[in-house]
Amino acid sequence: MKQSYKKPALIISFSLSSLLLVLLTILLVASLIVYTEVSFNDSASFSLWRWNSTNNDTLKEALLITNTSTSPSSLQEPFLITNEATPPASLPLVASTATKIIKRCNKLEKIEAGLAIARAAIKQASRNKTTLEDPDYVPKGAIYQNAYAFHRSYLEMERLFKIYVYEEGDQPMFHNGPCKSIYSSEGRFIHQMEIEKGRFRTENPDNAHVYFLPFSVVMMVQYLYKPDSHSTQSIGRTIIDYVDIIGSKHPYWNRSLGADHFMLSCHDWGPSVSSYVPKLFDKSIRVLCNANTSEGFNPAKDASFPEIHLKTGDITGLIGGPSASRRPVLAFFAGRLHGHIRYLLLEQWKNIKDQDMQVYETLPEGVSYNEMLKKSRFCLCPSGYEVASPRVVEAIYAECVPVLISDHYIPPFSDVLNWKSFSVQIPVKDIPNIKKILSNISQSQYGSFGWPLLGETLAFLKPHTSNSLGSFLQHHCSRYGKVFKSHLFFSPAIISCDQELNYFILLNEDKLFQCSYPSSIHGVLGKSSMLVVVGETHKRLRSLALSLVTSTKSSPDYLNDIESIAIQILASWKGKNTVTFCEEARKFTFNVIVKQVLGLTPEDPQTTKILEDFLAFMKGLISFPLYIPGTPYARAVQARTRISTTVKALVEERRRRSIVENKKGDFLEILLSVNNLSEDEKVSFVLDALLGGYETTSLLMAIAVQCLGQSPIALEQLKKEHHNIRILKKKDEYLNWEDYKKMEFTQNVINEALRCGNIVKFVHRKAIKDVRFKEYLIPSGWKVLPVFSAVHLDQSLHDNALQFHPWRWETQGQTAKKFTPFGGGPRFCPGSELAKVETAFFLYHLVLNFRWKAEEPDQSMAYPYVEFPRGLPLKLDPIISEPSF
Repeated sequence: MKQSYKKPALIISFSLSSLLLVLLTILLVASLIVYTEVSFNDSASFSLWRWNSTNNDTLKEALLITNTSTSPSSLQEPFLITNEATPPASLPLVASTATKIIKRCNKLEKIEAGLAIARAAIKQASRNKTTLEDPDYVPKGAIYQNAYAFHRSYLEMERLFKIYVYEEGDQPMFHNGPCKSIYSSEGRFIHQMEIEKGRFRTENPDNAHVYFLPFSVVMMVQYLYKPDSHSTQSIGRTIIDYVDIIGSKHPYWNRSLGADHFMLSCHDWGPSVSSYVPKLFDKSIRVLCNANTSEGFNPAKDASFPEIHLKTGDITGLIGGPSASRRPVLAFFAGRLHGHIRYLLLEQWKNIKDQDMQVYETLPEGVSYNEMLKKSRFCLCPSGYEVASPRVVEAIYAECVPVLISDHYIPPFSDVLNWKSFSVQIPVKDIPNIKKILSNISQSQYGSFGWPLLGETLAFLKPHTSNSLGSFLQHHCSRYGKVFKSHLFFSPAIISCDQELNYFILLNEDKLFQCSYPSSIHGVLGKSSMLVVVGETHKRLRSLALSLVTSTKSSPDYLNDIESIAIQILASWKGKNTVTFCEEARKFTFNVIVKQVLGLTPEDPQTTKILEDFLAFMKGLISFPLYIPGTPYARAVQARTRISTTVKALVEERRRRSIVENKKGDFLEILLSVNNLSEDEKVSFVLDALLGGYETTSLLMAIAVQCLGQSPIALEQLKKEHHNIRILKKKDEYLNWEDYKKMEFTQNVINEALRCGNIVKFVHRKAIKDVRFKEYLIPSGWKVLPVFSAVHLDQSLHDNALQFHPWRWETQGQTAKKFTPFGGGPRFCPGSELAKVETAFFLYHLVLNFRWKAEEPDQSMAYPYVEFPRGLPLKLDPIISEPSF
């Protein structure tokens, strides 16, 4: 609810009555703009509000553009006639003509013209989803029906809206109301209008947009109603007489038949007593706490107002409360047996000894009502004799989720606020199921489901720099906390930006959670890919991967291959002023992984063929999953088939050679010796190795190079470390595993590049049973996305988290909870150490042989896959000294 304020910084000094006035005036603007357009123009006796067809055609064209029949192309930018606003250049004639005609119109026509312009501006903001510059506050978030329309409406209200309060009538029934009772909001608004000067209230009725009838139904009941008479005739006659006086003394009521007048009442009888004046009931704007559609409340013209019970006249001690995790009570209600809905609620839950459901007719002695609100996650707000209840606002004050149990009730400010985003609405028939309904809602599920099917997927995948959270996560974390619900990838989802929950998810793979990538990924990678398989199949494949990595990472042949290919790539830069580093890094990693996995050199014809197919395969991996010939997805599936055929041929050739040569120890030999894998699983295993060794390692290298180029001190220390290693090496002597172990600062640079670059932003999991973790309930079958980047960039976990600072790793250990660039648990990437070795060896030769700087600005972007849009172009400067190769 705080987001509905205009100036959050002034909330402390902003009185409750002022807040109610501001919110109500917004509703009045909306009601007036919508309702008077219909009512005034349909009134046969209200000719002044019609346009004269002879001389105002141009003004009609310029201003009445919100008519649904008007083509948007006829007026692209509705304009405002203010001191600051300038008509669009595309409409100089219409704009200037409209301005001149407005000046010639009488005051009433000017008011209608101004409302027409405001109506057009609000519609444009809603349609185009645009906001104006506002130094105070720009609303956003799921609590609004339309934040863009609301913001523009607010600005229009501040710019032009005026209320005239009739001076007729004497206290205590007029210009007066209760301020310390269940009807406090009625009294507070009336008093605020009495003291309001200059902001929204005008002393000149000719300048007003709406006219306030300042009678208090509450005070009339107190002074006119005869107890136990069950008759409101005395109140009705008083209202009739008051309207007659207003109509006889002023022209405004008869001019509009009451359509631009409003009353306000929070008494249960407010709707019924207004019916004594038919025009007041049918045409006027009725601001009612008892917004009951079964009693004539019309959402198209009337406004629902919150009922607030202020026993002491202020809200001291009522605002705020602990987080959901520190609220032991699921749901709470205390109230008398008023009406059939409360009867059903109390009958069902009153005498149930259930600590989760605290339902009372009378609170036990010594139990504080306000404290119970703050101990409860959900506060039940059933209707009493009438639909409105002060418990709704009391719950919001206490930061307890209001549960509206009613029929025919329109919640307050529903034109502006999306109540479904911050309340629970339960039909009366579901009272027996309240606990079940509420138990399935947790704080982790607070969020927005977005569009059907797609949900919030497009917003979640919106590109952003990889060293930032992106607007989606920033907004949702600030609004809902580090764990929240959404609807992503065609499924309800829980998004976790919390290190503890992320670690818990990774640790409980195949126990509580399971890998669950979208079906499109399965279509490209194949059903046997280690990335998508689960259970025993994944364990077998991962066990093989670990054994291969263990035998490979310190192997002299593997290390020599890495260094030889790095030297070859860097030697090809001779004579070049610039290189596109991402292309060079991919060339390096592809040659390394193809040599290691398939035994192919860059000169082998199969290498070129595999690379061509592999590039098509990579493009399809992140494309829209539409299998139509010619689409990237279809080409990727076809490319995978061709790669599989090539790999099968290479495997079969190696099998024949092995029989003759009896060669042991390399990747293919070990793979061939495994008997518990099918041929398809072996081919998928090779593709997984190519994918992991090609894309992620080359991105790690690119991010490290970019960060080093922006950190001269880190680059200098890295050079020093590698220089110290080089001076101990003989000429043409290869680097070995011991040299790698000496690269301590290099490891820090690599870790920091992984933390800042976030090559793997998140992983896909789903809950295989209902899971409770602390206060969070994750329903079975829901998608679960642990977001690693959110933990890596968390300022509470990493000092100056947004800065590249490799020295942090000298004291900050690689804890599994706050640093997960390669995942964790049973699905921790088995090739992580190989990626680091390749990066370290390449950096060794790069920093000793070249200086570089960015030729043009480029930044790693998360799409969510990470990529440099320009390929990271670098300007090279060879170091004139003895090369490292």
